[in-house]
Amino acid sequence: MIGYLATPLTSLVHNPKAEAELMRVVDTIRRIASDQEFSEPAFEIYWPGDHTHPTRNPDLKPSLVYLKDRSTASTYDFLVIFCAEPSYGVGQENEIATQACVPAVRLIPAKLSRMMAGSFISSYDVQFRGTLSAGITFDEETFKEALRWARKMRFKHQALHARLNGKGFGARLRRLILDRSGDYQKFADELGIALHYLYALMDESIAVSNPSARLLQRMGSLLRVSVGHLMGEGEEDDPIWVESNASWNAWMLDGTPKDGGIALTIRNEWRTKHQAWRLEENIASSRKTVRAMKTSDWEKMYRERSPKGKPGADRTLF
Repeated sequence: MIGYLATPLTSLVHNPKAEAELMRVVDTIRRIASDQEFSEPAFEIYWPGDHTHPTRNPDLKPSLVYLKDRSTASTYDFLVIFCAEPSYGVGQENEIATQACVPAVRLIPAKLSRMMAGSFISSYDVQFRGTLSAGITFDEETFKEALRWARKMRFKHQALHARLNGKGFGARLRRLILDRSGDYQKFADELGIALHYLYALMDESIAVSNPSARLLQRMGSLLRVSVGHLMGEGEEDDPIWVESNASWNAWMLDGTPKDGGIALTIRNEWRTKHQAWRLEENIASSRKTVRAMKTSDWEKMYRERSPKGKPGADRTLF
């Protein structure tokens, strides 16, 4: 299991004493995580300070640092967030973990900012005492208990959500934009995001880009597709269509409709209207959810369409 350790970095650049204390805390956390209790599976702690440190790695572009840290923070098994002092980085990593549903162990002071204290993050908070300038102490047994919690949560999530891989999202989005917009900058502006975020949505795994529900709704509206289509869902994932198609097949097999062409036509027309309804619901509709078709519904539509039935328009059942 890999844990991402978020700590202040930039604010300590000109404070050697505080930076030395931070290194001691990082080493302590790694020592606790390497305890024999956490050997199956083994725990590993990834600290961005070893890879994207502002003074040790000064040539890395900000966009690359953000993407690398976001990628690891959103895809690793858990986070350890050391809230030692106000830090833009730690605050961002707290929110990245929140949106990615990654469990976090947070080392917090007695007085935490209201934004961090009120965060939606799923966390096990362990209080520490002191400051980086004067020295940090915390109860190691309590921290171990927090690591046990993180392990349990991770195993539970893996079992429940193993099939949610989001494969194909970026390539699907790119094809839709090229087909229906053709201009990346224009599309990004209309969505309300930066162009480089749009590229990340197309190029990175969805676990990294992690678009919000609101953003997916906007994409669907602009591209005239459903959120389900963006996420790779097909008709087999739509319970209304599955149930309606099953009832149509049962109706056909019992030999009731004599004209197969009319029967196929009414099914295909209903299917098209249902797909349009799903799109409308995705974008803005507040209408009630459509119910699945029954054999009696297909029969009614067939009789209205059949030359031997009553004249009239093909009414939908929404």
